[in-house]
Amino acid sequence: MPGETAQANLATALGDLANAYRALSRLDEALAAAERGLAIDRQLGRDRNVAASLGRCAEILGAQQRWAKAEARYEEGLALARRLGNLELQGTFLQHQAALHRERGNLARAAEVYEQAMALFQQAGDTEGEMQTCDLLASAEAERGQLDAAEAWYGRARELALKLGDRYHLGVNAQNVGILYQTRAEQAADSESRTAWLRRALASIEESLAVDLERNDQIGAATSHHQLGKLHWMLGDFDSAEKKSHEALETFEPLDHPQVWKVYDNLAKVAEARGDAAAAAGWAAKRDAKLEELRQRRGGGGDGAPLAQLAEPLLALAQAVYASRASRSDLDPQAAEAVATLCGLPSPLAEIGTFLRAVAAGKVGEAAPPAPAGLPSDLARIFEGLAQAVGELGEEVAS
Repeated sequence: MPGETAQANLATALGDLANAYRALSRLDEALAAAERGLAIDRQLGRDRNVAASLGRCAEILGAQQRWAKAEARYEEGLALARRLGNLELQGTFLQHQAALHRERGNLARAAEVYEQAMALFQQAGDTEGEMQTCDLLASAEAERGQLDAAEAWYGRARELALKLGDRYHLGVNAQNVGILYQTRAEQAADSESRTAWLRRALASIEESLAVDLERNDQIGAATSHHQLGKLHWMLGDFDSAEKKSHEALETFEPLDHPQVWKVYDNLAKVAEARGDAAAAAGWAAKRDAKLEELRQRRGGGGDGAPLAQLAEPLLALAQAVYASRASRSDLDPQAAEAVATLCGLPSPLAEIGTFLRAVAAGKVGEAAPPAPAGLPSDLARIFEGLAQAVGELGEEVAS
């Protein structure tokens, strides 16, 4: 019927509008459009579209940290997918639920749900869905410090990508594996092992870069160049580190890319390592200015509390994370929720959350990840102190 066709078209347009608003971080408008589209799909009885709309609403709710409502939408969508007997759709909903668990810091539960999703994709013969889930599961395992498991799942994802001839995912996989090897290098017990892991990381990121260039993916290539610059800095090859970082800037700066501050940070470290204090200060100033710009753009430093006022609660959270690691116990639910909330906030709070989550997930004896860069001095002391304390804890265990 003509009226139903018009309504169906409107629901589709509302879904596209919701996606656009979400990309602009206008989440209230995104949710309003998604809910209107969902209501129309329900009225028309288009179950497959209802499921898609439920997933869209859940993603927006998750971005707003409205965890319970997001979970409820996912559960409703999963139940509908089961009634439809659609295995791929069930797997997709489980993928999204697992991502929600990751955002909340429930990494063990996320891994379990990813495995459930993978089983459904395997049952459906959906190799692409299985491949994507392997990669996501690997990243979840890496986040909780299970590096052997992460490497195995990345290996399986690569096998499936080769089988499918999927060049894009081969590039993504190589990038992820390179970062995993970098993590292994940071945790290496001796300089020889550290160098060997860094060399393997370089080779993997170079592979990712080759795919980026083949696909004319400028952002992907810039990201690979930045990662290569960081690895060369860790190896002490400052000329190569500077060259790769500037190649990243050639793309990031004209686009005003949000990640450009990371390249400035690497160039500051290179200059500092060379003893060029003036250049290091210049790059650090550009890094800090970009971070402040991002805070203002995203609302991180406007109507909310200034970062300096967060020192006391962040110190308490850092102490809770250290106690959890030292006692080899799980982070208490309230602290875990706070860390997950930080991860979903604008920079630099997201970087603080990621750092705290990595510290909590690590094992006693492993090195801490680098403390977040570009923080005010009061906050920098907190997280640099935490990283140092974790290192001392590892030395005590080793002795």
